[in-house]
Amino acid sequence: MIAQLDDDPGPKKWIHHNSHVTAAALCDALYYGSDRVHLFEDCEHLYKDKIAAGLLRSACAATCGKIRLVTYETKRKLYRFAFDGGIIIVSNESLAIQVERRDERLDRERLIARQCFDSGNDTIERLAKWNAATGKGKQAFYDRLKEINADA
Repeated sequence: MIAQLDDDPGPKKWIHHNSHVTAAALCDALYYGSDRVHLFEDCEHLYKDKIAAGLLRSACAATCGKIRLVTYETKRKLYRFAFDGGIIIVSNESLAIQVERRDERLDRERLIARQCFDSGNDTIERLAKWNAATGKGKQAFYDRLKEINADA
């Protein structure tokens, strides 16, 4: 993919993003490179994040040469811009944009927390397993365990 993009003569018209891009950084990248092709490699989390998925849908929404308007608004920032670049996502996972509902995510995390806790290892190992499975820290682990105990 990179070799093909590099083969295009003239100035570089593409930007390579890999590993981790937050929704805010995605918006910045699309805004400042609104006329470029963006190659996202191993950024599966982008289509699992509701805000990032919305930005991607907006940037890819128009067909037949129509303007694709992207809007991103926070308390301190407002981006409203036409995106006429391109987006390529390369991944080892399915690219279907399926956003997990909050209750589904919490149920999944409670199950993982229970499995990590029941593993019988010391606290450091439990937290390491939790982090590896969810990408979340100690407080989230203990929050999920409290929720399990409250439901029991």
